[in-house]
Amino acid sequence: MSQNQTTLERPVTYRGIGLHTGNVTTITFKPAPPNSGITFVRTDVESRPTIHVSCENVRQIEEQSRRTTLGENYYEVHTVEHVLAALFGLGIDNAIIEIDSDEPPEPEDGSVATYVDVIDQAGRLEQPDAPRKYLTITESVSISAYGADLVAVPAEGLRISFTIDYGHPVLGAQYISMMITPEVLEGDSARQDLLLLQRREGSPGQEPDPGRHPGQRHRDRRRGPPEPRAAPLPR
Repeated sequence: MSQNQTTLERPVTYRGIGLHTGNVTTITFKPAPPNSGITFVRTDVESRPTIHVSCENVRQIEEQSRRTTLGENYYEVHTVEHVLAALFGLGIDNAIIEIDSDEPPEPEDGSVATYVDVIDQAGRLEQPDAPRKYLTITESVSISAYGADLVAVPAEGLRISFTIDYGHPVLGAQYISMMITPEVLEGDSARQDLLLLQRREGSPGQEPDPGRHPGQRHRDRRRGPPEPRAAPLPR
């Protein structure tokens, strides 16, 4: 991977349905200057407020503990983990993300692969006068919150090891460990599905069952929303 910062060569857009809100949303990725980082722009608000991706802007709310929410100056954007994972995994340091809702569209299969494909269409542009900045973990750190535990230890590169156990008889406990690189994200590993567990309506107390992807449920409630699409915009 380049030791210089990178951005996108050209804008690219994607349209789909939000995971939690069910809103039909358009998201557009655009090039950004060196050292500007990743910035969301809420185009559904007249003032077009910006929300910078930074630790300081992470919202920690129990009701939103299973999604990543960023907020700045009273405006928020929810469920940004797939978007940010794709950008990081593909080595994009600087980008402007215009979004006409408070939540990015969720890919049909619930995986990050769609965003990887969309961003690949935009191409990557190296910014040679801007050396890449790295955050280095020098000692182990951990946090426990809302039923989840996270531990970070010093290592070369980024390896994520993940264990999940919903206590469901069909799913059981699941574990995966992998290095995060552009090659990994562009392969089958990016196409892991999101699984929704839900209780059957009208059957309180029943064990949760694997359900359809939330985007499919939202489509059942609406008539004829457009299918998600990825299409590069003109230069």
